[in-house]
Amino acid sequence: MAKRKKRKLEPPGEVKIGVYVCHCGHNIASVVDVERVREYASRLPGVVFARTNMFCCAEPGQAEIQEDISREGINRVLVAACSPRLHETTFRNAVKAGGLNPHFVEMANIREHCSWVHWQERERATEKACELVAMGVAKLRNAFPLEDRRVPVTRRAVVIGGGVSGLKAAFELANMGHPVTLVEKESQLGGKAVELWQNFDNGQPLRCLVEPMITAVSLNPRTRILTSSKVLNLKGFIGNFEVEIRNEKQSIVEKAGCIIVATGYDFFPPRGNPRYPYASLKRVLTTPELESLIRDNFEQRDGAYNESGSLRYSDGSKIKTVAFAQCVGSRESGDSCNRYCSRVCCLVTIKQSTILAKHFGCNVVVFHRDIRVLQKWHEDMYQEARRAGVVFIRAQLGDVRQDGDSLFIIAKNEVENGRLEYHVDMMVLSVGMVPARDSLELKDVLKIPLSDDGFFLESHPKLHPLETSMDGIFLAGACQGPKDFRESIVTGSGAAAKAQCILSKEELLLDGLVASIDTETCIGCGLCARECPYGVIEMVKVEEEVKGKARVITAACKGCGVCAGVCPTGAADTLGFHEESIMAQIEVALEKNAGEKILAFCCNWCSYAGADFAGVSRLEYPPSLRIIRVMCSGRVNERFILKAFELGAGRVLVAGCHPPGDCHYISGNISFKKRYPKIKKKLEKKGYNPDHFTLAWISATEGPQFQKLIQELDSGLRKGK
Repeated sequence: MAKRKKRKLEPPGEVKIGVYVCHCGHNIASVVDVERVREYASRLPGVVFARTNMFCCAEPGQAEIQEDISREGINRVLVAACSPRLHETTFRNAVKAGGLNPHFVEMANIREHCSWVHWQERERATEKACELVAMGVAKLRNAFPLEDRRVPVTRRAVVIGGGVSGLKAAFELANMGHPVTLVEKESQLGGKAVELWQNFDNGQPLRCLVEPMITAVSLNPRTRILTSSKVLNLKGFIGNFEVEIRNEKQSIVEKAGCIIVATGYDFFPPRGNPRYPYASLKRVLTTPELESLIRDNFEQRDGAYNESGSLRYSDGSKIKTVAFAQCVGSRESGDSCNRYCSRVCCLVTIKQSTILAKHFGCNVVVFHRDIRVLQKWHEDMYQEARRAGVVFIRAQLGDVRQDGDSLFIIAKNEVENGRLEYHVDMMVLSVGMVPARDSLELKDVLKIPLSDDGFFLESHPKLHPLETSMDGIFLAGACQGPKDFRESIVTGSGAAAKAQCILSKEELLLDGLVASIDTETCIGCGLCARECPYGVIEMVKVEEEVKGKARVITAACKGCGVCAGVCPTGAADTLGFHEESIMAQIEVALEKNAGEKILAFCCNWCSYAGADFAGVSRLEYPPSLRIIRVMCSGRVNERFILKAFELGAGRVLVAGCHPPGDCHYISGNISFKKRYPKIKKKLEKKGYNPDHFTLAWISATEGPQFQKLIQELDSGLRKGK
């Protein structure tokens, strides 16, 4: 890797920092000597004064900061308190109200990462708190004022998928006054709902619900419907997307401010799967196939369905005994099945078995591991099925073989631990939902991640359930996981509401945490453009240079810093987490007793949050740890690692999100994972022990795993291993 060239970056004007050490009631002050931390902070370079406060985040605490900005003339603020993930926005808003750039705030996490995890070692906890404050002050001395980005908005939406959730989203947006382009890969709208027959709740054909939606969307002058069409390419960013769509006749480019993905699901295919060898036997159907068979056995008269008598198979023979097998393709480990519950399979079986028993006089048995229902009224459906004569048995299905025109089933009763034998005319496999076949292809086009199960991954399952890691792209319906008809409708409305928040504006205001590239330092290698998870770096010809220079499309940048992580010269950097500020933190963290310390680079979204969770859970670990927060593990470059070992660090840790799908920035963790072995070789070449450098994956919920990791690293440090 080439030696980094020094960038021409200097913080503007004189640095005057005010430090505020929070008691947080007894949460910090009962362990950390806050007065000692205050006194230590007051002597740090650039610090004008340091104060303590009972609750810095409370209104009086924020008011004090604002008054000091005006009265004392401070132009940087360091708050030593809780996690920045909790109150960074609070203090940014406070200093902004006081007339200061909101990015001139830094938080030293002396609660979750100090007092809550070192409560039995008060002296070392106080020493660590002092160093965390010093690291924050060092970063502030190198801080720059960041400006929010203003992005104009194209006030049109593109909805991908014409099932019920896509129809609902398009209908809502059009009624709000926004033009919508609805893209459907099939020749007709409606999705799986038009293939199925009867609704769970009221026995009405699903078409009675779906067709009015199709009509409403089709007749709305603000909707443009493109059937037999696929999205081939996507360019741009939130507010300004350019979507390339191809149908049988032509390619179309639509400009849109936001995109809603509502591509639905497919049914699990059991035939040919080694786990279900009996799926190919005669008279073994899946639940969707039975749905069609039931529909065909009903006669439609005067707009209503009436049962036609006995249930008849496709060859005309009568069906009197039926067995259902639950969880086919769901709740199983291994590559050929799925670990998740598909959530609607039990309801489908309850509905279908009730129809078979009540309307066709069939004897029905259901083999299950347990019955799961979603809504309170679904329990009534289960009881109705039992009253109709349906027998539910908790059993493990064994052998299924053909016996003439019937099927012979052997199962193990898990309640009584006995053998069950049944002869039935037909067997039904209750199949679950799986990701739509083209999800992987669309994921590459839209640059949004998939979960381990193959569904589109939301930004956060609780806080941002409809957003994706790409700003301006939302999810609706079963494309993000199994959902019933009702949930699909609800998420379609929700995604439309999210889109409305964008389309209702003339322009958007985005934060200034973005990448920047120094063209004087850039050597035109193109690594940043190849590694950028969002494809927002382009190579541009500059005068007569052969390779050209890298340039960031700032409006689309997410600030992950992967470009800075791979850049060999340091030309690529991340504003807000730039090279000089991180180097300054490394130097301060390792200024004293470096060989006794673990220096960790933790990604903001997962591993840093995992450390926070360890703190919230009061999970103790040794005070030797010093954490430097980065937005993504992909931001960490080899210069940081080498610098840490040059300064004598005992151990260095990079902790990121679990690959492949958990990264907030799609593939930032994978980017660093690829560099990890190369950095270890470089360390060995320079005479450092490569085993003292560790890469780990920690999620936001893995506080115990974080605790164990630090304990193991510290143990090895003390033993000299």
